[in-house]
Amino acid sequence: MRTIMELKEERTLKLADHPLCDWLADESIAERDRLAVLPALAPFVLAFRDLNRWVLRYPHPASAFEEAINAHTREDETHAWLYLEDWRTLRMDEWLDWSPAEALWWTTAAPQTAAVRGVLPAFARIACCDGGDPVLRFCQAEVIESTGNVFFRHTAPVAARLSLATGSEYRYLGPYHLERESGHVETENAFDGLVLGPDERRRAAELTNRMFDVFEVMFDAFHAFATDHAQTGRPPRPEHPVRPWSGPRWTASQVLEFQYLSPSTDALRHAWLSRLAGEPLPCLAPSDALASVSYALATAV
Repeated sequence: MRTIMELKEERTLKLADHPLCDWLADESIAERDRLAVLPALAPFVLAFRDLNRWVLRYPHPASAFEEAINAHTREDETHAWLYLEDWRTLRMDEWLDWSPAEALWWTTAAPQTAAVRGVLPAFARIACCDGGDPVLRFCQAEVIESTGNVFFRHTAPVAARLSLATGSEYRYLGPYHLERESGHVETENAFDGLVLGPDERRRAAELTNRMFDVFEVMFDAFHAFATDHAQTGRPPRPEHPVRPWSGPRWTASQVLEFQYLSPSTDALRHAWLSRLAGEPLPCLAPSDALASVSYALATAV
C-alpha cells in the first residue's frame, strides 16, 4: 500500500500546480468572483451524493474494510446540501438569472459542463472497475479525497476573507468543509499496513492514475469557467433559446435541488447512474411503490 500512497502524493502535488489553483490564489481577483466558480462544479458535486449512496457503498458489508468505506460514504453524501447552501448564500441565482429550463440546460447540455459530464461514467463504474474489492475501492476513494483537499485548500482562505466582509459563512467552499476534507478516507486506519500482491498493486496503481486523470479533466473545465465567466462577471447563456418552461417559476437552485436531491427523483437518478455504469449499481434503487414505478419507466425508455 505504501507504493500506492506514494503515487497518490506524487499526483496530488502535480494537481496542486494546476492553473485553477493559481487562479483561486490570485488576490488581484475579488473574493466573490473567485468563489463564483461554484456553478462549474454542479454536475459532479450534486451527483456525488448518489455516487456515495449507490456506487461507493457496500449494500451488505462483509468485512471491517467494507464497513469503514461505508462509514465514510455516509459523511460524504451530505456535502451536496452544503453546496446548495453556498450557492444561495453567494446569491448565484441572482447572478446567473437562469430560468428553470436554463438550469436544466446547464447540467445536461451546456458546452461548459460537457467535460465534467463526460467523466461521470468513470465514477459510476468505480464498483465495476474494482470488482467489489474494498482495497481497490479505498484507493479510488483516496484520490477523490485528496483532490478535494487540493481544491478546498485554495477556496477556504478566499471564503474566510469574504466572510469577514459579509458576515456570512460559506460552509461548502470555506474552512468548515476543508476541516472535513483531510485528503484521506476516514476509515479509522483500517487500511494501514496492508501489503498488496503484485497484481493487486498494479491494478491499484492503474485505478489511482485513472481517477487522477479524471480530476485533471475537471480542473481544466473549472478553470475555463473561472476565466470565461466567474472573473468576467458574464454568466453563461445558451447559444440558442431553450424550450419555454411551463412549470413553476423556480430558481436555479430549486431546480437543482429537485433534480439531484429530491426523494421523488431518486429512482430516475439511480436508473441514470446505472446507464452510465453500463450495469446494475451495487446498491438497489429505492423500493417504495412510487419509486419502483418511476424506476421501471426510466429503465424502459
